[in-house]
Amino acid sequence: MPPIRPNPTLSDDLITEILARVPVKSLLRFKSVSKTWLSLINHPAFLKSQLLHTLETNQTLILSRFKRYEENRFLLLDTDSRTALVDLNFPYSRDEFSYVPTSSLVGSANGIVCVAVDFVDLTTRLYLWNPATRHSKVIPTFRDVRNDALGFGYDPVDRDYKVVRVGAPPSFAEVYSCNTNVWSKVSDPVDVPRNADFDVCVNGFLCGVGEHGMMVFDLNKEVLNCAIKLPVIYGDDNDENDDDAYGYDAGGDNDENNDDVYDVAEDEDDDDEEPGVIEFYDPRVIESNDVRIIEFNKSIAVIIVWDDGLNDDKKINLWTLDDEACLRGGGVEASWTLMFSIDLGMPLDFIHGYSSNGDIVIILDDAYVWISCNVDKKEAKILPLSTGMAKHLYTRHVYKYTESLVLIAGFEQVNWNAPESR
Repeated sequence: MPPIRPNPTLSDDLITEILARVPVKSLLRFKSVSKTWLSLINHPAFLKSQLLHTLETNQTLILSRFKRYEENRFLLLDTDSRTALVDLNFPYSRDEFSYVPTSSLVGSANGIVCVAVDFVDLTTRLYLWNPATRHSKVIPTFRDVRNDALGFGYDPVDRDYKVVRVGAPPSFAEVYSCNTNVWSKVSDPVDVPRNADFDVCVNGFLCGVGEHGMMVFDLNKEVLNCAIKLPVIYGDDNDENDDDAYGYDAGGDNDENNDDVYDVAEDEDDDDEEPGVIEFYDPRVIESNDVRIIEFNKSIAVIIVWDDGLNDDKKINLWTLDDEACLRGGGVEASWTLMFSIDLGMPLDFIHGYSSNGDIVIILDDAYVWISCNVDKKEAKILPLSTGMAKHLYTRHVYKYTESLVLIAGFEQVNWNAPESR
């Protein structure tokens, strides 16, 4: 890395360490200070240092939000205060289209956000976008299909950002690589994500819930592994009158007389019980459970929101994956550990979950409720939302976001400063 300047008190390394903690907006301005600072901030070593620091300390979400009678927007949210930080514009310049098309988030990695933009002629354009630097690129077009699912993530082996599409009928799967700037066909899938898109990318594995279990796309090997067993077991599925038909039998507390809304179930005498498999082909299970794959402690976990078939009240189970070997295929069985089971006592629909400072935050729909679950203490509480956040309705896509200086080949500046033409 080039020397910055002679300084009697601060070393070049210390100045670099300080600048790595400065917001991206300020760093962009600092590029104009001198050629030395421009060279420093553009240097790959500094870009890596800034990104690693932000990944360790940043607690920000990017989400799609909708208000009644308004166009959808993107929002940055501070996870600690649940306060809206900034309303974002879009990954294209203001005068690029004569109207504002519908946009939705596909994923986020290292400050790069993938956005799907849908037009009135039923075509879709995919953008890779850095909101912090206001750069974006349109990736090459792909063949249109009615039923497809998208996912976006980072391949740490090849240092490549990739977009994955899985669809049917007929079944197909393809992956776009930023390094090559082309789409490549991969082996035909036997499943598609049940939640329309993949949920999360963890350690180079793009994960979602399919009709037959967890499905994982290995971004480096570009292989799709389907039907990985999820950690759920039911009572006697053949007895429709069995009150436990939708219960968990892995240490969960299914006492219907429990009045504690946030009672975390304790592991009792079921240590010998093996976790079972979600049978997604059973329509009752599809209707009665919401399942999301999330990242927890830099590994994979699954949140399952379900009801017991007796009323509309919901319960939450969090399981963590014991070993990533099953994600690589080869017939390795998945094993899971139950972290907690919580009786919510409220009829809400599950949107998403994420990890924040060691806690799991569950985002629920309808009344727009956020619940924080402390895994160690096995406690849960409703999180108050700021006044501004309470107005952001219909949030369906939520991803962790890291502000960075990362640029991708083909990026162009996005301009939203031009006056609107109406």
